[in-house]
Amino acid sequence: MKLLRFGLLVSLMFLSIAMVSPQQRGNAAAMNSEIVWEAPRNISNSPESTSTDPFLLSDPTGKVHLFWAEKMSAIEGNQPDTLMYTVWDGKNWFKSTDIFFAPESDGTPIIAYPHAVIDSTGKIHLIWLAQPNFPNYTLFYSSAFAPDALLADNWSHQIALASDLTGTKYSIDIAFRAEQEIHVVYARVQQGSGAREERAVSYTRSLDGGISWSDPIDIASIKDTQSGASDTRILMDTDQRIYTTWTEWGESGLGEAIYFSKSLDNGDTWKPPIALSRKIGNEYERDWSNIQIIGNNHLVVMWEGGWRAYRQAQYSEDGGETWSKPIDTFPWLIGENGTVEFARDSNDQLHLFIAQRVREGYESRGDGNNAAIWHSQWRGDHYWTEPTQVTEAVNLINPKVVITAGNLAVATWYTQRDLEIMVSVGQISGAPRIIQSAWDRSEILDIPQQEAFEVTETPTMPSANSITPVPQDQVGLMDQAGGNDPTRPVAIGIVSVLFVAGLILLLRKWNH
Repeated sequence: MKLLRFGLLVSLMFLSIAMVSPQQRGNAAAMNSEIVWEAPRNISNSPESTSTDPFLLSDPTGKVHLFWAEKMSAIEGNQPDTLMYTVWDGKNWFKSTDIFFAPESDGTPIIAYPHAVIDSTGKIHLIWLAQPNFPNYTLFYSSAFAPDALLADNWSHQIALASDLTGTKYSIDIAFRAEQEIHVVYARVQQGSGAREERAVSYTRSLDGGISWSDPIDIASIKDTQSGASDTRILMDTDQRIYTTWTEWGESGLGEAIYFSKSLDNGDTWKPPIALSRKIGNEYERDWSNIQIIGNNHLVVMWEGGWRAYRQAQYSEDGGETWSKPIDTFPWLIGENGTVEFARDSNDQLHLFIAQRVREGYESRGDGNNAAIWHSQWRGDHYWTEPTQVTEAVNLINPKVVITAGNLAVATWYTQRDLEIMVSVGQISGAPRIIQSAWDRSEILDIPQQEAFEVTETPTMPSANSITPVPQDQVGLMDQAGGNDPTRPVAIGIVSVLFVAGLILLLRKWNH
C-alpha cells in the first residue's frame, strides 16, 4: 500500500504540473528569462563623418523606429547637421533617410538629441535641438504617420517650440498620454537685452496631438548663473500624475545634484523640486539620472555618481513624497557612459540595460578598460539580478534599448572611436509575442502614397565575445506553430489522467 500511495502522489504531482496554463508557465519562466542577441551591425555606415545620439522608439505593430544625428553637409567641421531615420520591421532594417537638416546658423549648423513618442493613432511626435540662433539652441518639433515616416515629405513642417535652450547634454525629453496629449521638458536660459541669465527646467504640452502648444512654464529655477540642468527626463503615470528628474551641474561642468519634481494635475502646476542626492565634499559627481514606475506609487530613480562613477538607485513607495538613501546597485560596475534604460516585456517583467565597465578588482567578470551594455531584471524589494553582458566592451556611449512585440529587445549605441550607429536585436526567452494590427489610416488625413523602400544590406559584424548570435531569419518571427495552442494543456491533462489510471492498475497488480 505504501508503494501505491507513493505512486499516486507522484502521478498527481505530474498531473498538476501538466495542467498549469501557458501563461502561468510563462510567468515562471519570466523570472529566469534570458535574452539571446544577434551580432551587432552598423546602420549609419558613415566612416568619414560623425554619427551620434541614436534614439529608439518601439511601435505596437512590432516595428522599431531609429533616429540619430549625422554630419552630411560639406560645411567645415564635423558636427552632426542632419537628422537621420530608419525603421526595423521585425526582420529587416530599411535604408535610412535624412528627414531634417540644420537650419542656417550664425555658427556651425548642428542637430542633436532626437527624442520621440508614438500616440494611439500611429502618429510619431519628434523633438530635437538645433542652433539657428547661436550660441543658444532651439527646440524643434515635427510629426509623421508611422507607416509613411520613411518619406521625408511626409513629416510635418518643423516648428520651434522654444528658442532659449542651453543645449546641455540630453536636456530634452518627451512623453505621451492618451487623448493626444504630448508633454515636453527641457533645460533653458533666459535671453534678451539686460535679461539675467537665470537657468531653468521648463515644461510645455500639447493637448491636441501637436497642433498647438502651451506657453512654457518653469518647473524649477536655478539661481546660480554658473549652474544649469541636463539629462531631463519625464514620465507619465495614472491619475494625472507626471514625474520628472534632472541633473543640476555646477561651474566645473560636473553634476552636483539629482532633482525630482511631480505634477498631480497633468502639468498645470508642479511641486517644489526635491534634491534626491547632492555631491558631498570631494566626491566625483551626481549625473545621468532616469526614472521608472515599478509598482503602484512605487518609483525608482537610478543615477551615476558618489565617490566615483558608481550606479546608485533610490526608491519611493509613496509617489515621490519620500525617498530611500542611495543604494550602490551594481557594485562591480563603474563608469559614466549614459543613463540606464528600462523596458517591460509581455510578461510585465521589468528589464534594465546599462553601459558601464567592470570595476577594478573584478577583472574576472570582464573588460575593465571599455564599457559594454549590461542587462539586469527587477526582482522586487530593491533587488536586481546580477548583470549579464549584452555587447562586447567597446566604450560605447549612452545606449538606448526598447522592447517591441513583447519579446524582442532592440539596442542601439555609438562609440567615440568609430562615431557610427550600431544596433543589435535580442530574443527574450519565456515572453510571448504580442503585436497589434496595422494602424488605421482612416484616422490620419492627407497622407501621400508611400513609395517602396530598400532594405539595407549592411553586413552583420561578428561579435568579439561569447554572445550567441540569433540568425537573422529567426529574429522577429512569430511563435512557432502550436507554441500557444490553447488545446495543448487539455491534451496534456488527458494524457496525464490516462497515465495515472494505468499506473494505479499496474501498482494494484504488483501488490496482489
